[in-house]
Amino acid sequence: MDVAVPALKAMLQKQREKMNNNNGGDVTNEKAQYIDWILTKEEKVKRPRVSVETSTDKEKRNKQDTLLKLNSMAVQQKEKYQKQGQMSDRPPTNLKQQVAMAVESRKAFSTSTKAKANAKANANGVNGFIDIKVPQNLVARLDIMGITDPTPIQKEAIPHAIQGRDVMGLAQTGTGKTLAFGLPLVSQMMERSNERRQPKAIRGLVLAPTRELANQIAVQLGTLTQNTPITTFVVVGGQNIKTQINKLKGGTDLLVATPGRLIDLMDRGSLSLSGTSFLVLDEADLMLDMGFMPSLRKIAKMLPKQRQTMLFSATMAKDMNTVARSFLQDPVRVEVAKAGTTVSKITQELHFIAKADKTAKLLELLSCPEQRDDRAIVFGRTKHGMEKLSKKLIASGIRAGSIHGKCTGVRV
Repeated sequence: MDVAVPALKAMLQKQREKMNNNNGGDVTNEKAQYIDWILTKEEKVKRPRVSVETSTDKEKRNKQDTLLKLNSMAVQQKEKYQKQGQMSDRPPTNLKQQVAMAVESRKAFSTSTKAKANAKANANGVNGFIDIKVPQNLVARLDIMGITDPTPIQKEAIPHAIQGRDVMGLAQTGTGKTLAFGLPLVSQMMERSNERRQPKAIRGLVLAPTRELANQIAVQLGTLTQNTPITTFVVVGGQNIKTQINKLKGGTDLLVATPGRLIDLMDRGSLSLSGTSFLVLDEADLMLDMGFMPSLRKIAKMLPKQRQTMLFSATMAKDMNTVARSFLQDPVRVEVAKAGTTVSKITQELHFIAKADKTAKLLELLSCPEQRDDRAIVFGRTKHGMEKLSKKLIASGIRAGSIHGKCTGVRV
């Protein structure tokens, strides 16, 4: 009951006055005391609930505000890139487009400060691939892309492979193995470019353990075969198999594949390996670790015995000798780096700086003119930290993306 209602208070006041008149002002009466209590009672005032913000809550709110601000700046920067044609929402949809982008990227690199410095390091001013018997037309192609000095694995493997010998190469990832087998492969195919391509036939086969590596190999081989009669195609899982079947109907000169998808296409009769003259097993140790040995044996049965085979691996696993005996004939063994050694092209640096200065130092390194066109991978401890860092990089004009457990893909 609301005691503040005027009508009720007036009624009680009259009742109290009547009691005063009847009792001579005696307030010891229990009923009179109760009425006095009601009349004198003040209305309760509801005090607003005050929430106390802890330091943790404040820090969390500040982080969210900062992330929202960076996100807004990143969106604006992304829109700016899109207007300038420097960034696309969708990656290239086919191999031809990816090859074209790779060639343009290499051309841009060849005119950069770093490429000019590499060219000066070559005292003779002559492309080093000439000395290892690479044909002049391919050397010219390498010149366009700014590739002038062969890596150790290329120097050791190419002279033997270009003569048709089987090669077993041991070298770390990132040492240039793709060109080590790609240049001899393309060179010999160009010599036989007049051969008529048969339906569903595969002239050269490159096997890789993962779809990402297979696509990377196909793009690099495509940069060598661009504007030539040699056709290059890649088949991996996770893509429309019907589209791949249609592409393979007319035959392919160079096919890059993962073992699983290749067997799927073989079982469907969509390709033929009976006329395959060249076979490459890249990252063979990784294929063994992933359990592809049964698949490799099945593929080997479909290949002709007269062929050239090149096997490249980062480590010499125990089963590697078994693979070598199954696929290679009197191979030349080339080893340029033992397992666990750092790739010679990688420079290692350690910077001791305060935690608050890490982002500024990273921006300084990535914004350096000599490294502006390079690609980088940055690892961090937390999802929030990586998301925040990517926004800062984008806001600073650096194209970046974040990958972590709470996103389904790369956020750019």
